[in-house]
Amino acid sequence: MDSLKRNFDMYGITVTAIDQSEDQGRKHETWELLRTLNRKSDLPSLFYGYFNVTLFHHEKESSHSANASHIRGFRCALEESDLYDLGYNGPKFTWSNNREALAIVKVRLDRALACS
Repeated sequence: MDSLKRNFDMYGITVTAIDQSEDQGRKHETWELLRTLNRKSDLPSLFYGYFNVTLFHHEKESSHSANASHIRGFRCALEESDLYDLGYNGPKFTWSNNREALAIVKVRLDRALACS
């Protein structure tokens, strides 16, 4: 993970900003961190930012499909942490490689997760 910022505000909620490394091998570190941080707090939690992984296959448009094992791993981490995706309004995808035709990749990588 490239960046983590943790705040506890006066309303009794833990807020954590995530900026996941593009190193594919380090995704598991972020997932384990979600589990650990959520277990350590008795407060409701909000994690938001760039997770660099999808939850569903339809969150990626490319000539290559989303990595199924990464999707399963991320979903498992969220389930074990009692976290759920808050959804959002706006463009379907939050990242693009800005290429054309068959070389273009569009993905939803940013999200907000919460638990009570």
